[in-house]
This record gives sequence, C-alpha cells and structure tokens, in this order.
Amino acid sequence: MSGSLEAPVKASPSRRCWHVLGQVQGVGYRPFVHRLASRHHLTGLVRNTPAGLHIEAQGPPAQLLEFDRALRQSHPPLARVREITWATAQAVPEERGFTIMASALDQTAAGPVTADVAICPQCLRELADPADRRYRYGLINCTDCGPRYTIIRGVPYDRPRTTMAGFQMCRACQEEYDRPDTRRFHAQPTACPACGPRVELVDRTGTPLAGDPYVSAARRIAQGQILALKGLGGFHLAVRADDAAAVARLRQAKQRDTKPLALMVANVAAAQCLVQLSAPALESLASPVAPIILAQRRPDIAERRDRQFRGVAQGTHRLGVMLPYTPVHHLIFRELGDAAPPLVMTSANLSDEPLVTDNDQALTRLAAAGLCDAILWHNRPIARPIDDSVLLDMGPHLGLLPVRRARGLAPGEIELAPGRSPGMAPAIGRVGDAEVPGTPGAGLCLGGELKSTVAVVRDGRVVLSQHLGDLTHARSFEAFVRAVEDLLELYQVQPRWIAHDQSPVYASTLYARELARRWGLAIPGITGTPGTPGPPGNPQAPRTLGIPRVPATGAGALLGVQHHHAHAAALLAEHGREGPILAVVCDGTGFGADGTSWGGELLWVTRAAYRRLGHLRPLSLPGGDAAARDTRRCALAMLTQALGPSAADHPAARHLVPDTTQRQVWGAMLARGVQCITSSGCGRQFDGAAALLGLCLENQFEAQAGLVMEAAAWESNGEHLQDDWPAQIGPVNGRWQIDLSPLTRGLITGLERGVPVPVLAAHWHDQLAAAWARAVERVVGETGLRTIGLTGGVFCNQRLTAQLAAILEARGLTVLRHHLVPPNDGGIALGQAAVAARRLAIQRFNKPTS
Repeated sequence: MSGSLEAPVKASPSRRCWHVLGQVQGVGYRPFVHRLASRHHLTGLVRNTPAGLHIEAQGPPAQLLEFDRALRQSHPPLARVREITWATAQAVPEERGFTIMASALDQTAAGPVTADVAICPQCLRELADPADRRYRYGLINCTDCGPRYTIIRGVPYDRPRTTMAGFQMCRACQEEYDRPDTRRFHAQPTACPACGPRVELVDRTGTPLAGDPYVSAARRIAQGQILALKGLGGFHLAVRADDAAAVARLRQAKQRDTKPLALMVANVAAAQCLVQLSAPALESLASPVAPIILAQRRPDIAERRDRQFRGVAQGTHRLGVMLPYTPVHHLIFRELGDAAPPLVMTSANLSDEPLVTDNDQALTRLAAAGLCDAILWHNRPIARPIDDSVLLDMGPHLGLLPVRRARGLAPGEIELAPGRSPGMAPAIGRVGDAEVPGTPGAGLCLGGELKSTVAVVRDGRVVLSQHLGDLTHARSFEAFVRAVEDLLELYQVQPRWIAHDQSPVYASTLYARELARRWGLAIPGITGTPGTPGPPGNPQAPRTLGIPRVPATGAGALLGVQHHHAHAAALLAEHGREGPILAVVCDGTGFGADGTSWGGELLWVTRAAYRRLGHLRPLSLPGGDAAARDTRRCALAMLTQALGPSAADHPAARHLVPDTTQRQVWGAMLARGVQCITSSGCGRQFDGAAALLGLCLENQFEAQAGLVMEAAAWESNGEHLQDDWPAQIGPVNGRWQIDLSPLTRGLITGLERGVPVPVLAAHWHDQLAAAWARAVERVVGETGLRTIGLTGGVFCNQRLTAQLAAILEARGLTVLRHHLVPPNDGGIALGQAAVAARRLAIQRFNKPTS
C-alpha cells in the first residue's frame, strides 16, 4: 500500500510503518524524523536499512496523519526522496519515546550513497568563531555537509563502515552525536581537534613543518611555491594563478603543456570579476555541489587576464572557476587576505593519471617527482578517488551542461522507465502498444574508452559512477577496474548481464569479455547490430520506419551497444522517453555497424534500436588513429576530398605541411587508400578546419582543436561573411549525406582573400549548424518525427549548439539536450543501460510461455 495516509480518527493509539527510498542516508534524515516524531508526540523508531530508511511511529491517528504529511512535504537539505510507502502495524503496548536504532545488517541490498558536499554556512561560521571549540579545525563537518562517498566503505552508512572508524569520539562530540537537537546528531564523520583527524603541513620528505599549517601554507603559496593539498577525493596542486613562472613550473612538472587549468577564487564576487556567469551558474557555483564552472571570460578584462594569468588557459575564451568547498580551502584564503589572488587548483597527478589519494602516494608520486614544494595533508583516509565536477555555462537560454560528473554529483541514480521523471519508480514500460516489464535483472555497463564512467543497474535504476578518465593509460585502467569492483560491492549488485561498447579494441570491451568468462555469462560470437543498414532505397521517397530486429540476448548475456546509439539512448533516458526521435550525434569517433569510424550521424532512435538515416561525408584519414592527434592529416584529407587527387600540391597543403616528403607520403596514402581509416566523425572535421586556419596543428589533449575553433569564433565579435559556401546534401546509398567540401573550399578562399581567421571560424560554425538543420528537415519530412536530440561531445560547443537549436526550434521542432549527464562519453554508460534494459524487456515479453 502506498500514498498519503488517510486513516480514520480513533481513540486508541495506532502504529504505522514507513519505508523511505532515495538518497536518505548520511544526510541527517534519521535526526530529522526523530525531531518530527517528537513534535507530533509519537513513539517509535527509525533506522537505516540497506534499501533506505525504516520508520515506525505510534500515536493518535490524527497525529500520524500530520506526521505523514510533514514527512512528504519537507526533508533535510541534502536528501533526495524517491518514494515513500506505508503500511499498518501491530501497536506496541506501553512504548516510550522515539528511538534511532542501529542500522540493519542485512546486506542483500543497498540504498543510494550520498555524494560529498561543500562546507555548510553553519560550519563555516563555527570555523571562524574563536569561541567555538572547532575554531580553525580544517575537518569540521555536520549532517548538512562534508565527506560522504569518499569515506564510506560499506552500507548501511554508519561510522564503523567509514574511514572515520579509527577515530573514537571524545565526550563532547559523543554528546552532540547523541542529542537530537544538534546538527551533529548521528553525523557519522563528526570530529573535533581533540578526537578527530589532524591537518599538518609537511615538507617533501614528510617531515612536519613548525607553525600554524594554514598560515605557513598561505605564505608559501603567496611566495610562488606549489602546494599539494589533500581535499575530499584526493590531492590538488595549488599555485598562484598570477605567477606565470610558478604556473609554467607546475605545467612542466605535470606534463600538461596546454590543457586549461581550473581556478579557485575566494568568493562569488571574485569569480564575477573574471567571467560572465548566468543565474543558473551563479546558483550552482555557490551550491553544496560547488563544481568548476566553465564560463566566458569578461571581455573588459581580456588584456589584464592575458597579463596576469598567462599560461592558465591559453587558446580558449573561457575560464574554469570554483569556490572554496572544504574548511581547509577557506582557511587558506582567509590567510591570503582580502586581496587573495585566484589560485590554480588542479588535480595532483601526472597528465591523465588517476588522482593521488593517500599520504604515502603524495610523497612518492608528487613530492619525489618534483610536483610540489610542500604538502598540506590530514590523516583521514580517502576510500576512493573523485575529481571535481565540471559544468559548462551555456548562457541564460541553454543553461548548464554537465561536462564531468564527479564530486557532488556522483554517484547518482537515474530512472530507466520511459514516461517517468527522475525520482519516479516505474512498474512497466511500453513498446508500441504493448506493455513490457520495465526493470531488467541487475546489470553492469562499462562505458567507452575516453572520459570513462561505469554504471550498475538495479531495480530499474542506473547508478552512474564518477569520472574515471582515459582507459588507454595503465594507471587509469587499474582505477577503472577498482571502480567497477567498488560499485558492485557498495551497491550489492551481482550482474546477470554486461553491456559494453561495440568497439572490439576498447579496453572496456576487452574487460567486459574477461568478466563474462569469470562470471559464466554467455559470450556471443558476434554482437548484435540492430542498426545494420538494409537494402539501399530512395531517401527522397517517404518510408515507414519500424523497429529493427533486436538481437537475441538473454539474462546472463554480454550485450554490445553501438557507440552513437548509446549517446542517443542516454539522452532519451535522462528525459524519460522511449522514442523514437531523430538524434544528431556528433563526436570524434565511434565504431560503426559497417566497421568504419562514425561520428557525424543522423539516427532514428528508440532505446531498443536505431537506424542510420544520414551522416557527414566520410573522410579518409591517413595514418588512422594518428589523425586524432595530428590535425594536419585531417586537413589534408579534407583538401583531398574538396579539391581532388592533386590536393597535396595546392598552396594550402604546402603551407600546412612544408616538408615535401611528408606531404607526398600522406598524399600517396590517400590516393591508394593505404593505412587510412574511413571516418564520418564531426570532431575530425573540426580538427581539419582548425589546422587549415592555423589555429591548432596538434591535439595535445582531447578536443583541443574544437576548443580553439570555438574561441576564435567568439573573437569575431559578430562579424559575418556574405558568402554562404553551403554544404551539399543529397542521397547516397539510401541515406542523406552532408558533404562539407564547399565549406572547405570556402575556408581556402577566405584565407586567400585575407578574411580574418575569427570570422572564418565563426562562419564554419554557422554553416555547419545550417547543414545539420537542412538534413534534419529532410528526414523530418520523411518520418514525421518532430523531436530532435542533440548529443555527442561536439555539442559541448556552445556556438554550434545554440545556432542549431535556434534554427530547429524556429521551425517548430522540439529539441532535447543533456542536463543530467555529459553529451560526451561520460554519458555512454547510461545509454548502454537504457539500451540493454529495453532489449531484455522486449525479449522477456516476446518469450513464449509454456
């Protein structure tokens, strides 16, 4: 039985039991229930369970009714309630008081784990109050703030199952912990200077340094030294952002030559002095999540920024800013004073390696490697590494876009059922006119290769991990394996199926097969490809699109999910839709059903299946995957496509590749199709355009060329070209093909005419958006579908996204964009979950009964 309590009033006491599901552990929910019950003069108990929260309350029916209403209308600040159910129970004679019970030990299930959050205003006031016993205590926290996910070792969430287990509370802390009227009532990480972990400043050998650690740390930063600082989910490296020499030394030590570095500033006002922040960005910046906000720099400080912050974020029009979110951060900024400079606050690791989390690693991987001059650490262990979340401020119309889900956002649960908003538990879903079970057996989704995340599926919900990084690096892959094991154990999931990318060479795919063998799951010889094209047809003629055949997969199977189908399915899942929609999927690469590399796709999509209806005209890339780094190869491929076989002799090619031998070798590879891969990737088109314009000849980090292209377009200041150079769109082999060759020729012409590079970069974006809009218009005419999804990492580009969305919406189409998970590969695991769950549901529905 569920719903609001509507019991008749009786004279004798009644007893009711409630089960509360959602993010209700580690957020002060039990103390909240205790206060609520006391206010209504009820007796009973509350305790954590592996699945959530169990409440028993006894008293007059009218008071129980008021208690139920209050329970549904209010909750602690960090709680996220998904469902509340109730049932009647046997009254307990002569029961006295309301008790918080010890957590249930049954580990057959596990409730949601709360993410780590920033210090709350109350703790911040205590931190600054000389009369408070936690004055200047760098690890102060309460039920409304502090570490959660990074300290939990098991569920239910109680102190013995956290990394605080080794710190016995002093008498004063224990009294607060036991008193329902305090903020630290059953706050598991609570501590004070007398009984809790301690913060200290040490040199590069681990020897403690004399003096107040915060005063000394701030002085060293002010002098231009690099400080390693232990935060919630790992160490940061901090240095003055306005000290060019110090920033250069940090970059050299980290082996991170060009990738932008995040800034931590003292307060919101300091952030607004650097960047333009929309209202949603301002709210998020100061929220408990406290993410890094990527925002456009203020035009009036461009010259000062280049002078003061040289080396922080070259080649981009944005800065990444965040506020202090731990007590230690606040204490350091307090010591730096009112004129505190922005600090570079970047992950403490070598480029693309996992975060350093423990003190021994800080000495061996940071200090010994010369990455820091001193270390500010504490002795509270970190159970798992987690980086800072990153949100992109796309402006007041487009809002915030997740780029990296990590601290404050992960782990996070997302409902799988179509037609239900997040937080609503489904019973059934629909495929066509048929109802099918909406909750598959427990599963594991291993994501992609770059910007990796993994997910577990249980009870019709997806639990998405934190950002894990690039699996092509050995240490990152080791962290990926640990994260998989950790998520399965923490959420008590025993997978009956595994979903993975269809690329046969991704590390995540290979690991999926290894796990399948270990767990005895069925491994198909060939994974299903529901989007494999049928016979060529006439794309200009209307057609009826049915759901392609879903491959036979069963519980206990390994399921391959096409990369771009997963992107689109993630978008469907976060919007609670089944489909079909038309999805424009733009990224750098993904293994296609025809064995080529895809990445500029127009797909008819449901969760269960997809059909490729259009795409960018594929490029032949000399050297294959090497073109993802060496953008000149992409540019030469674009010139060859636009100008023909003699492109290698064109002045633009000679300027691009001055070395005659190298240019001729690449030209020969293109002419003969030797050591080339075929790619429709939109990201490769951005790479080539950036090289042609002289903006980026080498991607030193993923999507660098796209970043500098957007930054150059931003500098055009609204100047437009009269020429269109529109892409050619026509039917090829039964699909619409977008040929950008006219735009390539236009760039060459523009350069020859002396058109400023920023104007050409802006024109490139606008013409690309117009080309996609024209292709969408043709497919809308065929299918009648009027909902368009924009997904894939290229849609982190604000200009392209805004232009395309505006055109489509002006034509009366509904545009879906991401708001819960990143459009890049950080959302792939969610998409794999949506696809696998729907296919398994369809199979069970179609299975004949005996």
